[in-house]
Amino acid sequence: MTISNFRLVSYPSGIHIPVIGCISAGKTSFCKALSKVISADTGKPCRTMFEPATEDDEGDRNPFLSLYYKDMPRWAFTIQIFLLNKRLEQTRLAQAMSMAGENSVADSSIWSDSIFVSKLEKSGDLTKDEADCYFELFHNMSREILYPQVFVYLHVSPEKAVERLNKRMGEKAGRSCESSISVSYMSELIEEYHELTSNLSRFSHVITLEWDEDRTPHQIEQVAHDLWVQIKAMRKTMTIPCQISL
Repeated sequence: MTISNFRLVSYPSGIHIPVIGCISAGKTSFCKALSKVISADTGKPCRTMFEPATEDDEGDRNPFLSLYYKDMPRWAFTIQIFLLNKRLEQTRLAQAMSMAGENSVADSSIWSDSIFVSKLEKSGDLTKDEADCYFELFHNMSREILYPQVFVYLHVSPEKAVERLNKRMGEKAGRSCESSISVSYMSELIEEYHELTSNLSRFSHVITLEWDEDRTPHQIEQVAHDLWVQIKAMRKTMTIPCQISL
């Protein structure tokens, strides 16, 4: 979807940072570390927003995830509308927090969720009419949403993503439904992320972190610290594209 009507406005005093990346890239761990770093530096809490997942994960419960992996054509549209609604709620909250001078970090975004819709349409699990309906709804729901100042993209190889996915399934029984995800599927998904980050860079700063290396919690926190220093320096001269309602 292309957004063509926008203007530049000043950023709010708070910041919302979506961390995006393919399934099992390591978004949640990095979000926690980045939130901790921001809280320590600013002296006030930084809220971490998690994607709706299964009962054993943080965040809202996603009642459609296991059903989706069992029968994608039946549940694809349902789960994407569910996620769109939840992401819009999160994004509006994050925007309100930013206006009030508060900070937040999220493991994904309303923009990156659209990747899965494009992927599902290409695979035939969503019809063209369903995909068109989704993107029209997305456009109407998000007309007044400000683009974040910064997106952080965790780039991993398909092989590393699947390796981490298998490890996660062993640790969290609620995510066993993801066992059908293959290296080829992950590779196609990462290609979608490359296109997304290219599009997002027209409106926001996209910082890419190479994330194949397995890091300790301390090492992740050090990367988050260095990133936050970089973001603080960048913010001094940033403006933001805001879509105009017609």
